[in-house]
Amino acid sequence: MNRVESPLELTLYGTCGCHLCTEAGELLDHCLDQWPVPYNRAYCDIAGDEGLVLCYGTRIPVIRERVTGTELGWPFDYAALQAWLCQCRNALTTNGGE
Repeated sequence: MNRVESPLELTLYGTCGCHLCTEAGELLDHCLDQWPVPYNRAYCDIAGDEGLVLCYGTRIPVIRERVTGTELGWPFDYAALQAWLCQCRNALTTNGGE
């Protein structure tokens, strides 16, 4: 019986004009292009939300997986991003998603 996998729910937090955020987004896209499991990817510009600025302002870029609540903050490279995505996927598989 085939199991339907819950997608990773990824959000990249950053701001417009942040070169590190652009770099992180490109790295995430490159990694996800080769990712063998389902995912949803969103971008959130924190500049318009005071709560998000307080939470992420000094840490951006940050990638958050919604279901597990885990975050990966800058700096990270391809290998670290790939390892983090695998940890998120394993947590969803272990916990059965939502």
